[in-house]
Amino acid sequence: MTKINRWMVIWLLLLSCSIRAEDSDRIEQLRNLAVQWSTGLSSFSGQYTLYEQRSDTLLVTHVDFRWFNDSKYVKVIYEDRNNMAIEESFHKRSFVSMFTREQEGREISSVKPPQNLPSFSIPQSSLYTPLEFFFQESFWPEPDSMASALARGDYVLRRHDENDVLVRYAFDGCHEIHFDGLQRITQVGIFSGVTPSDMEFAQQMQMDFLEFRFPYITYFFDNYVFVQGMWFPLEVRSVVYRLNPEGKRILNARRGQPAAALEINRTGAFYEYKHSTIVLDEKTIVINEPLDDSYFTIDIPPDARLSRTGKSMDYATYIWRKRLPYIVIAVVVLVAFMLVMLYFKDRHRRPGIWGSS
Repeated sequence: MTKINRWMVIWLLLLSCSIRAEDSDRIEQLRNLAVQWSTGLSSFSGQYTLYEQRSDTLLVTHVDFRWFNDSKYVKVIYEDRNNMAIEESFHKRSFVSMFTREQEGREISSVKPPQNLPSFSIPQSSLYTPLEFFFQESFWPEPDSMASALARGDYVLRRHDENDVLVRYAFDGCHEIHFDGLQRITQVGIFSGVTPSDMEFAQQMQMDFLEFRFPYITYFFDNYVFVQGMWFPLEVRSVVYRLNPEGKRILNARRGQPAAALEINRTGAFYEYKHSTIVLDEKTIVINEPLDDSYFTIDIPPDARLSRTGKSMDYATYIWRKRLPYIVIAVVVLVAFMLVMLYFKDRHRRPGIWGSS
């Protein structure tokens, strides 16, 4: 090897080490940005419309969602169910649920008795609440948050459309987090995992190991506004993917083999199962501010019916019966106090040691 070639090899090695160090620093920076964005939301109140497209069916749902600490409130109106509404709240360890539907030209409300445990009839994941698309409660397939998931795993830095893409990979799932020029998250992709055998096979074949996976869910974040010191997306879209019959056949026939996911990916043996779009009403959004009791109070009409053990009564009657024992006790205490006061007043007026002679 000539002297020039030796210096060239040394220069390339140094350049490679420098690039890896820069990538490592950038990966850590992007990971911190993603965690700060995910955990930056501490409260929310706002309204949005959820559009869900499955095959030829479009479902439209109007949502009013509020959250602060352990308190949550959600009101959902289903256009496809004649505008049937479900309104539920968990606040100060009391859960209240009310269903409202139209019957014979008027609204009929039915209320479940309050209980001390939350029992929301609609999973938050099906509504894509801010807790869901900020990945504070889960980061599928991880059962915990984005912050917890990003604290472990392996990473690689990629570029797409001249912007950074942070790739987290593990055997149980891969995540791609796309950033724009302002370092805002514009896309989060969730993929099948990459196994050690996939990595080994990719290295042997001199292939990109990220080809050994197929998509599960992709989120898109658009129309950002700057609110309370953080960037907040006013439109969130998601696409859920499913394996088609050919993809299922490949997965079952080649389960455990490194080329199974590669073949599914290259042949496109999956399809877009569901499209969801959230459009938030900017005028209604309140974030990162304390929310008082009024945000979590359900306005129950006096003629609402209470469903309990197969029976029903007016909610106002239920509240009256619930408060009646306390009212009786208060009246008894008040009457007893008045009798005692009258007794001592009467003794004070009598001559003797209790009064003047």
